[in-house]
Amino acid sequence: MAHRSTFHAARAAQGSLTRTVLLVGALLMIAAIAAQQWTTRDVLRSMSSQVAFDHGRRIALQLERQPVNTPQRRDAVLQSYFDDNRLQRLELVDASGEVVFRRVGPAPSAAARPVIERLLLPPQEAVEVPLRSRTGALATASLRIEPPALDSSEVVWRELVRFSALMMAALAVVAGLGLLMVRAVRHQIRELGARVVEARSSQLPPDAQASRSSSMIEPSSLETSRHSVSSVAPPSTMSPPAPTPTAEHRRQVAKLEADLSSQARALDELRRKAHVDALTGLPGRRHFMATLEQALEGETALPAAGVLLLRLRDLAGVNRRVGHGVANQILLCVAKALVESCQQTPGAFAGRLNGSDFALFLPKDRAAWAAGGVLLSRLRPALISLDPIGGMAIGALDLRGRINVKQAIALADEALATAEADVLFAIAAASNSPDQPAFGDSVWQHRLTEALAHKRTVLAGYPVCGRDGRVLHLDCPMRVQFEEGGPYESAWRWLAPATRGRMSADIDQRVVHMALEAIMHDGQSRCVNVASQSMASSEFLVKVTQALEASPDAARRLWIDMPEALALDRPTLVREAARRWRPLGVRLALEHAGENIARIDHLADLGLACVRVDSRFLNGLTGPESGNVRRHLQSLVRLVHEAGLTITAEGVVASGDLSLVWAIGFDAATGPAVLKRHPSH
Repeated sequence: MAHRSTFHAARAAQGSLTRTVLLVGALLMIAAIAAQQWTTRDVLRSMSSQVAFDHGRRIALQLERQPVNTPQRRDAVLQSYFDDNRLQRLELVDASGEVVFRRVGPAPSAAARPVIERLLLPPQEAVEVPLRSRTGALATASLRIEPPALDSSEVVWRELVRFSALMMAALAVVAGLGLLMVRAVRHQIRELGARVVEARSSQLPPDAQASRSSSMIEPSSLETSRHSVSSVAPPSTMSPPAPTPTAEHRRQVAKLEADLSSQARALDELRRKAHVDALTGLPGRRHFMATLEQALEGETALPAAGVLLLRLRDLAGVNRRVGHGVANQILLCVAKALVESCQQTPGAFAGRLNGSDFALFLPKDRAAWAAGGVLLSRLRPALISLDPIGGMAIGALDLRGRINVKQAIALADEALATAEADVLFAIAAASNSPDQPAFGDSVWQHRLTEALAHKRTVLAGYPVCGRDGRVLHLDCPMRVQFEEGGPYESAWRWLAPATRGRMSADIDQRVVHMALEAIMHDGQSRCVNVASQSMASSEFLVKVTQALEASPDAARRLWIDMPEALALDRPTLVREAARRWRPLGVRLALEHAGENIARIDHLADLGLACVRVDSRFLNGLTGPESGNVRRHLQSLVRLVHEAGLTITAEGVVASGDLSLVWAIGFDAATGPAVLKRHPSH
């Protein structure tokens, strides 16, 4: 009986050991996950504080770079930064502790997040940051900044799932080792049972050993029938040999390594999908901008560098003209050229920002213009061979000193806009010099409002000539002087923020008044352009009509250009303008036309006098590969003339192109080639 009690105690110890191993493993996993989440909360809280300090450094940099000699100017810069970066709170506290500027965004709804996320994520708190500015009274001021809520719930969940998976894998290894130990104990228990039976049998008389051994085996129930033990068999033959722990361990480790390798491959594929453009293999916009921010604003930021923005002209038109497959070849050609540039310049990196825009960072001083020229000369023949009327514009920005990403992209985008206004393949340069700061939309809109209120605006004058060389009228884009005594800026610097701020109607109304005043002064006919946004305003139509009626003589010498897209998408607005203004002698035209002119229904019935063809359809006409382009223009001229309208060529650059423009049948032309013959304008 003592032997049987020992045997059953061993069996009970086996079950207890198994339960203990599983319970301890589960508790360790729960404790590890809790510790990991607590650490994650601390990390996220530190990240939020670091973001606030970064915002404070950037605000100080903007206040130093831009004149803030008045509280209004200072508040405009702070308001622009608050809006552009979507801060939750921004306060400026002077040396006496008084809050002199305060903006607070709408409070995020606590119910918008699940309860579990509110437990996992730390609450947002405002951080007080010394301004650290050398700007006069602001030198001892401080900022209270609460950045927007960290969009980290996805990160927390992903890290929680990943950590749990790793813990489960580790637990599986530990459980496997524990099971090996249990199997070893089970094997020892079987051997112990066999020895108990053998020992009890040896104490009986020989004639009773057989019956006694069977009676000992029955009640003990050591195993099922396939593991039953014979009292006379040697211990080594009582059960099949168990696998060694070393072999089982190797199998577990091999399986775990295979799982981890599979997860690594899946993670790399997800990284490529998230950060790499599928067609070109270049980094996508988010990844490029993050890398650029580190290069310009990080601890290892270079004192000088260059940024290039490249844009394929009219990618949608390329798809229609040559097909999607050829358009992809063009994109791949640009990507290949950028990759080669990166290979030639250590530390350079490139990316595809969207469908038609690419970017290149160069860690070298005064290298942007030269690199842009090399890219343009390399890409031009390849792109022309695939699409003869396509083109590319490049904005080249040289950077010296610290500058943030938004300012750098804004300056490069301004240079790109200048290049787009030039010939099909063009490059324009910019730099982060103090006389050309990069403002946010709200600052531009405030500056425009002040300039219009103080009438710091002028009209330029570019001649539009007929085939006989006579000046028919002057094209008059508006220039704006933002600082008294400063330069007059072209529309490419301020037009985009003005449109986003819905200021087009006020600006265009001012342009019409200025043109009428200039005509009354010298009697020269003039042409101004109005935006689609302005034409959609009934108040604008009424006010312009009143101005024309007040100056009938000048109105008869005024041309007004409207976008081609307006006639295509909203022809009723064109007809309404013609109904109001044509009886007063005003002549209407469509500007930058050519892409959709054939799709405009009833062109002859819109009340127009002229169609002006965009320069991208007109330059490079003298080359032998431009036969298709010339035939397209001949058909365009024939279509416009059959509608009873005249046709004008915009932005003609070369004298040879101008000669072909007249030969094709255009009625008028403008651009550098025309300006050379009339240098006085």
